[in-house]
Amino acid sequence: MYLTVEIKCCRACKNVDHSGSFTKGGARVICGHSDACKDRRNHEEFKNEYPEYYAKGDHKDSWKYHWFNRIIENPEKESGIPNWCPLKSGSAY
Repeated sequence: MYLTVEIKCCRACKNVDHSGSFTKGGARVICGHSDACKDRRNHEEFKNEYPEYYAKGDHKDSWKYHWFNRIIENPEKESGIPNWCPLKSGSAY
């Protein structure tokens, strides 16, 4: 049996998640898919947006796998599914 799920925005996906309520500036909407953990933004962006992580020595090497790289900017936008979405490249739903 085959099932087809039509996803028009990230909010409709079962993999939508959040960065946590204690995130500086409030929780951010992120992709929680296991295949979404890749570095998409550079280290300078990470340091500029979240200097407190860097100052404590956290994430000096593991920043590439931080939720910062999985932020979904417009989760409700109809055509706003990011190009890096793991489902677009054949990952399992």
